[in-house]
Amino acid sequence: MAGVGNASTWAPYNVTAADTLPVPVYTPEKIVLAGVLTILDLVTFLGNLLVLLSFYFEPKLRSQSFNYYIFNLAITDFLVAVTAMTFYTIDTVLGYWPFGVAMCGVWIFFDFALTFASVFTVVAISVDRLWSVTWPNHYRTHNTRRKTATLLVVVWICVFVLWTPPFIMDRLRQDDPYRCIWEPSENQDFVLVVIVIGHYVPCTIMVGCYIKVSMAMMKLGKVSANRKAAVQPTPSAWSTATSRVFKTELSEVSQQQSLPTASVTVPPNAEDQRPTDTNRGGSSSSRERRAFVTLSYILASYMVCWFPFYVLFDIYAWRPDLVPEGLYICWFWITYANSALNPVLYAFSSKDFRLAFKKVLLCKK
Repeated sequence: MAGVGNASTWAPYNVTAADTLPVPVYTPEKIVLAGVLTILDLVTFLGNLLVLLSFYFEPKLRSQSFNYYIFNLAITDFLVAVTAMTFYTIDTVLGYWPFGVAMCGVWIFFDFALTFASVFTVVAISVDRLWSVTWPNHYRTHNTRRKTATLLVVVWICVFVLWTPPFIMDRLRQDDPYRCIWEPSENQDFVLVVIVIGHYVPCTIMVGCYIKVSMAMMKLGKVSANRKAAVQPTPSAWSTATSRVFKTELSEVSQQQSLPTASVTVPPNAEDQRPTDTNRGGSSSSRERRAFVTLSYILASYMVCWFPFYVLFDIYAWRPDLVPEGLYICWFWITYANSALNPVLYAFSSKDFRLAFKKVLLCKK
């Protein structure tokens, strides 16, 4: 969410005698900061590029509609690295905005828009998981990749509808070519809309869905365990009963044909040959568990990185004097770090993504 608590106010610049182009002030601290922010930007860029390439080259990832949400989230994080983080790193290091008023507008628009796109995508993931575990038959019948793509298009439409009006109104008031900022204290009416629709409502939906999904997954695990225990008798009981039946039948046949009595003993693992229902839907349940683990990591990362920032954002909008600028900017960058962390979470929670990453990195087909 660039442009808020901008580095131009945190790291002052010197102004030339002609009062035209500011002269940046370089200190050892700012040089170290530039290195750290550049590394974070590169990690975010390369990590999410890896996700996009994996999705493109690995058919297995494209075969599951859930992964299209991950793909959309990777697009937003990749664009955050290309646009928001890159420009903000330069602004932070120089201490002023060197790209002019027009590029300032582009930067702020994309940064806020990508923030909302990420949030709404996580909401869509949460609702998708709730639908999947609460109404599994309906989900399998009606959920398709086309519907998922349509929902993601709706997400982006909502982003532009929500953000365009406050962006335009704010840009009409800004004319400083060396200062690029969307100041919350100057846009309090829009801040209410942004924080309610862009954060607190989505946050409530995400947490509510996650609680319901967690309860459903726990119930599903118990039902699966009970069903498995019910349909699979002990090996000794099954093999003994089967052996007795075969012995009786063969004994009767041998007596009728005056042949020696023969007995057939079924091996202890014969119960494995019986048709059972325990494997029916097994792969589906496994996919549900993996998707739930991925959702857990994504949601936890979002709450840790973003919720504290929004608290500071709300306070800053009405009482800027209560929020230390260094703390504000520090947490501002932590929200960017969330975009760098997401690819790691995908790999950590999904074997399919790990294998796809390995193929891309090793240039394997």
